[in-house]
Amino acid sequence: MGMDGYGHSHIHTNLQGGFYMSEASKTSIHALVRAIILFGFTLYILYLNEQGTLNYYIAPRMELYVKLAGMALYALSIQQALHAYRSWKHRTVDQSCSSCSSAPQGTWWKHTGIYMFFLFPLALGLFTPDTALGSQLIERKGMNFAASSNLQSSAPKPNSAVLQDEADYQQPQTQPQQPEVPTTSGTVTDNTFQASDGSSSNDRDDHASSGDDTAASSMEQPDNQLIDDLTVSEGSLTEEELALLFPEDNALFAGYAKYARTVYNDEIIEVPEHSYTEVLTTLDLYKHTFAGKSIRISGFVYKPDELESDQFAISRYAMQCCSADAAPYGVLSSYPRASSLEEDSWIEVTGTIQTTTMNETEVLAIEVLKVRSIEAPDDPYVYPNFDFGL
Repeated sequence: MGMDGYGHSHIHTNLQGGFYMSEASKTSIHALVRAIILFGFTLYILYLNEQGTLNYYIAPRMELYVKLAGMALYALSIQQALHAYRSWKHRTVDQSCSSCSSAPQGTWWKHTGIYMFFLFPLALGLFTPDTALGSQLIERKGMNFAASSNLQSSAPKPNSAVLQDEADYQQPQTQPQQPEVPTTSGTVTDNTFQASDGSSSNDRDDHASSGDDTAASSMEQPDNQLIDDLTVSEGSLTEEELALLFPEDNALFAGYAKYARTVYNDEIIEVPEHSYTEVLTTLDLYKHTFAGKSIRISGFVYKPDELESDQFAISRYAMQCCSADAAPYGVLSSYPRASSLEEDSWIEVTGTIQTTTMNETEVLAIEVLKVRSIEAPDDPYVYPNFDFGL
């Protein structure tokens, strides 16, 4: 039985011989527990910021809001601590406290469960290592091998304005031989996917291109032979020639076409951190035009079971807001020594852009010529570049 400063007990005996606390004592304990939880989250945010691992969980543009939230949590923890102190001072039943609220209703088991709902994730964060997302999560999220798939699902392909039939589009002398890619419903032979039903990729392309006829008819179509001549010509192309390859007659693709014109004449096309997904989308949109060009890209190694021993995906996670919405992007790569690459290891590859078919979808691919091991970047994720194409 406890005694307060006035000599009164704050735990009382009821008629059945049990004990009970005053309402102020219960309120004080609940407020103290809440103050500890709130202060714990404040310390966790501070810890992540000091360790430089806050970007494992949120995008840089959200960091300010999280830090402000940490400050708010700290203020609330102080408020709850003061509330606990005031309630404890008036813990006897015969003292009144006009500023003290009544204790929450319910059993201790109920309150314990509620508090554990907040303490459990806090404990996970404090006592488990901070690691970036890797290949294991890709098995559940799924890899995106076609960076432009979202754009192409909502609008006709930009090359439909230039090429009446992509299946007939050829790049003699410059387009490298395509690697074989395993699929669940067919094989790749001589750059043409042969499905289990006997239909070819050309058949499907003919069918798909018919849906683009309306959009294509409203765009100026330069001579296809001229396009073929431009893509196999040696030396740098002029602005006029680049405008033929990458027209801006579709507003949805204008930014990508503009960027394509700026890098097409480069000796090696770099995929930079600040515009990673945007550059991959550009290359995927115009993959036939860029086929045969050199590329340099970095990422971590991912080896799904369906790939051959000489294949892997060079991958990055693209984050919009937080790790919950992080989406893996990858480029299918062929390399004779792919089996020697460890999964989740970070590398930089230099190679030649190709096109191939995977699971009945034509995707961008790389024939790897050089591999260099690199350290994992401080920030392993890539983010949207809202200034791209401006």
